[in-house]
Amino acid sequence: MASYPTNRHVFAVDNFMQLKPLRKVMQKSICSSIIQGSVNSFKNSADIKEACYQKDEADIIFLIDDSDNIDSSDLSDTKKFITNFLGEFRDRLDHIRIGLVKYSNSARFEFDRISLLDVSKALNYINHEGGRTNTGRALTFMERHFKTVPYSQGSTYLIVITAGESEDSIRGPAEKIRAQGVMVFAVGVKRSNKAQLQEISGDPDRTFKVRDYYFLKSIKNDILRPICGPAVCEDAPSDVIFLTESSERISAEDFRKMKEFMKSVVTKSIVGLNDMRVGVMQFSTRTKVEFRLNQYFSKDEILEAIDNMKQQNGGVETGRALTEVSQFFSEAEGGRPTLRQNLVLITFNKATDEFKGPAEALRQKGVLIFSIGVVNSNYSQLYEISSSSDKVINEVNVDLISELDGMLALKFCDPHRDCKKIEKADIIFLVDGSGSIENRFRSMQVFMESVVNRSIVSRNSTRFGAILFSNEPKIKFTLNTYSSKGDIRNAIKALVPPKDNTYTSEALEYSLQFFNEEQGGRRSFRVPQILMVITDGAATNPNNLRKNSDALRANNITVFSIGVENANKTELLIMAGNNQSNVFYVDKFDQLETLYKQISGVICSITKHRKYGE
Repeated sequence: MASYPTNRHVFAVDNFMQLKPLRKVMQKSICSSIIQGSVNSFKNSADIKEACYQKDEADIIFLIDDSDNIDSSDLSDTKKFITNFLGEFRDRLDHIRIGLVKYSNSARFEFDRISLLDVSKALNYINHEGGRTNTGRALTFMERHFKTVPYSQGSTYLIVITAGESEDSIRGPAEKIRAQGVMVFAVGVKRSNKAQLQEISGDPDRTFKVRDYYFLKSIKNDILRPICGPAVCEDAPSDVIFLTESSERISAEDFRKMKEFMKSVVTKSIVGLNDMRVGVMQFSTRTKVEFRLNQYFSKDEILEAIDNMKQQNGGVETGRALTEVSQFFSEAEGGRPTLRQNLVLITFNKATDEFKGPAEALRQKGVLIFSIGVVNSNYSQLYEISSSSDKVINEVNVDLISELDGMLALKFCDPHRDCKKIEKADIIFLVDGSGSIENRFRSMQVFMESVVNRSIVSRNSTRFGAILFSNEPKIKFTLNTYSSKGDIRNAIKALVPPKDNTYTSEALEYSLQFFNEEQGGRRSFRVPQILMVITDGAATNPNNLRKNSDALRANNITVFSIGVENANKTELLIMAGNNQSNVFYVDKFDQLETLYKQISGVICSITKHRKYGE
């Protein structure tokens, strides 16, 4: 009878005497639903949409129950769910591939690895047939298929939708599928068995149960988040401090659950010295710093430190805590004020002191405040602290915030930031393969692979080519040779340097022809064209460096100069057309491996707002 999700709308008591104290809880639940239903956009699906827009490689296979447990209307709802689910991705990408397997007595592919644009038509031909619920046999079918058919490494997803209890064993084949690197989601409808669902997925966070097929739409974003989140969270460093209430008004069990919530957010984030840094401060009447932003840089250390937190007891002086936490975002305390800085306030009760001024001061510093309130917290106070409804959540009990972990981790990445990936460009690497590089060429390859990973790659998005030069230049692959990240990365790995001299000038002249249309260039469509020169030494014959690099610019090709160790900085500047912002230099080869973050950001910025004729 209750509306979905039932954990928000079902209340159970042992006897009628318990109804009276339940009144306040139900009142808060109703008020929370009204407030959040109208103004709170914390769970706004725009974050997911933006994240999935950055996902450019994935094989997604739906394994759907077609047994006697369902009818034609259920199948119709399933097809609507699949259509809406896939609608979150870019439909012009070559390497988002979709498959669908229907099963009952046995399993069979209805279609496999087709493009997003072809799915809608293919779904029209699928009809309900009925039969038994042999989910185990279907999983075995999939496990054997994954072994023999090449899918995207690290980006293959199986979404199982079933309406009944399996009549055969599922644990073994499900484990074998996951062991192949496939991320499995289990969605149960109607009479499905929750324990079996978890055996299929292997993770409660990827296990879902809804009452009817109509409600599949309510879990769409929960499935999309782990698929798309990593695509937008790579190279999105930020500072996060949890400010958690630790007063005497919190039960020991709720305090434990709050720690589990923090741990879950950390687990679902990309943590590290150059990624997301985490700090924790407790507050009651006083504050206590558990650890600073520069104290721990590994998940294991952070999770252990959170486990070791002890409840302080005392009052609820939220304003004082907001004042004292401000200093811990400074550089001296491990903060990075030039990056996104986030404060997550978790409170169970109303503030007993003045909090508006301290909250305003934090926001003026550029700190984004997410306010999470449970039990006896006050929505209006939380809103005044965060000053934005999309950063506020207010729940009846602490159990209900557990589902927010992935949403919060995604918000830390700022999925709406202006420049996330190189979206559309023609990029050719012009790579020095001279003898001075010796056995350090791998660092150059890591750099190139990282630039590729920071781009959206397809025939209609970013294209890559590579030229290796020493005594003479040689094209290794053109802009129209490969259209997937995997193929490009493999081609880069296969590069072998000739290890002779450094004829850079001649290589610049040679490279111009490979930006033409017959070589895959899209100059006529006004797609930005970039030559990325990577070298570790002075040119053997520097006489024509200026002339040949000017010829590239005359054809609207931007030249980026990347120098390592003994590279000649004057020559780097000449090749870049005396544009210092297009010159990059590192002292050692291993530093080249992380330089891609800086360069990709610059390239992204110059290509982001260009209008294309394509």
